[in-house]
Amino acid sequence: MCLWQRWPHAAAIVIGLIAIAMPVLRLPLAVLGALAALTTAGFGLYHTGVARGWWEGPSSCSGGGGLGDLSGDALLSTDIAPVVMWSDIVWTLLGLSMANYNAFISLVLAALWITATRKQA
Repeated sequence: MCLWQRWPHAAAIVIGLIAIAMPVLRLPLAVLGALAALTTAGFGLYHTGVARGWWEGPSSCSGGGGLGDLSGDALLSTDIAPVVMWSDIVWTLLGLSMANYNAFISLVLAALWITATRKQA
């Protein structure tokens, strides 16, 4: 899920660079940038809900889906670097996880993109 949250940020960066290079397209690009920021905010909110137990996440990322006869613990008991399920909160600051911060900051970025659309219209 964390990786899913990064792709819209990458798209917004590319969109911003294109908008700088091609001023004629700034209005439609600002709309696309806002959509990218809102998409990653949505991912952040969804991730937050799964990590806080508000709703179920995909079993392939947060549980033992597709393990056959092996338990998740058996698969994770190796000498390989530890695997952290994305449904676990591994870091917080002021009680907020990285997914919380991603959602909040992405909403701020979406507001900036929307402000840019108003200036271009």
